[in-house]
Amino acid sequence: MKHRMTSIAIMVLALMVCWQAEASRFKATRIFVVQPSVAFGSTQLSDRQLDAWMSEDGDCHALLKYHDQCAVLVQADEYDDGFTRHQLRLKARQLPGEALGAYCRNLHVLWKQQWKGQCPVGEEDDEAT
Repeated sequence: MKHRMTSIAIMVLALMVCWQAEASRFKATRIFVVQPSVAFGSTQLSDRQLDAWMSEDGDCHALLKYHDQCAVLVQADEYDDGFTRHQLRLKARQLPGEALGAYCRNLHVLWKQQWKGQCPVGEEDDEAT
């Protein structure tokens, strides 16, 4: 009886492994469509929490919004597929509160200077001040 239970258990385990291998072989290929507002979305809860935390900081929110709108226009052929958002998440883990805001503010100013004329977003605000 013990031998029979072991045989059944091994057979069930083998079927599960085969089924898993078969299922993973036929997974649908993901097709990514770049939409600036959701291009950097993540399914990881920690990333979503960091994004929410960065969005609460006014400077980081402005930077992320500017980047989401302009990166597709300025870097259409070399769109970074979330690399910038990933780098900001790493910085958010490293920098405490106000330091992260200052980092975002400085990066935002730098990008506006580099992309001036290529991205109309926010340029009218700069001319008014």
